[in-house]
Amino acid sequence: MNDFDEQFLVAGKVIGVHGIHGALRLKSFVDENLLEPVNPLFYRDSERKIHRISILSIKPHKRNYLVTFEGITDRTQATAFIGMQLYIERKALPELDSDTYYWFEIQGLDVKDTSGNHLGVIQSIIETGSNDVYVIENNGDKYLIPAIESAIQEIDTHHKRVVVDHEQMIDY
Repeated sequence: MNDFDEQFLVAGKVIGVHGIHGALRLKSFVDENLLEPVNPLFYRDSERKIHRISILSIKPHKRNYLVTFEGITDRTQATAFIGMQLYIERKALPELDSDTYYWFEIQGLDVKDTSGNHLGVIQSIIETGSNDVYVIENNGDKYLIPAIESAIQEIDTHHKRVVVDHEQMIDY
């Protein structure tokens, strides 16, 4: 992980513009409580320089958000941001309980069974109504395992591994 990845986390992606006054349509990848004017966002320009950008207003709009930023006042300026990823500082994330993790902390972890056999890597997470489900990939094969106490024996982000009860995995 490089210094940028250690300091920042992708907060969302600009997917379009709205109106003539520079509002952007933002697809968020973080909890909406983090998208507040008190938490500045950042972006990288074509030369990979980091720029801070402050939210003036934000409101839900068709499963995404309409955001106005300081310094973006018309559609032409806003259009330059389409497709751009916006970042938030990791230090802006609230502390979680010791047995709770952010998705970015879980994705990419090595998965082993209780005997130490390698089962794959957590590729993605599916949010369901009752509990999350981890998608584990191993050589192109995918498996699902519920993120519940009886299935997940241990999560060790320091050693980048998850120990699971492999009997609760199902083909995907």
